Amino acid sequence: MNSILRNSVKLGQLSNNFRILYNSHKFISTTQIVRKDASESKPNLDEPIKFIGSPAQTFKAKTSRVGTIDPDEIPWFQPFAVVGSVAIFLIYFCVLREENDLDHHLGKSIFEQVPSLEAPTLISLYKYNIENNIDNTEVIKRMLDLGIDPMKIQ
Repeated sequence: MNSILRNSVKLGQLSNNFRILYNSHKFISTTQIVRKDASESKPNLDEPIKFIGSPAQTFKAKTSRVGTIDPDEIPWFQPFAVVGSVAIFLIYFCVLREENDLDHHLGKSIFEQVPSLEAPTLISLYKYNIENNIDNTEVIKRMLDLGIDPMKIQ
């Protein structure tokens, strides 16, 4: 029991010492002061920036689109590999793949999937067409099919 108490005291002292070491970084600063030479002055912002002689003069716009890859580093078969991969992808998804339930579900109209959405959409379309003098005959026909009276909307 005595040895356990001694060990706990040592652990307590260790944790106190660790706290002191851990917090000592607050008192010791390792930053350095960087001073500029007096010869360096702030650039005059009222003058135009010189293009000739600057690195911008030799910059090519192609570098920002393509990068700095040398055309000699591109493998000779890369265009064929890309075209082949895209062709296989399109053949699979456009020709070979069979339609499933999700494809049939995506083929439905939004109003078939969310029936409560059609009435507010027709009402707002009806108001928009009236404001902009657009023919409303098809909208009115669909509103009557749904049981909405267009004369009560205004």
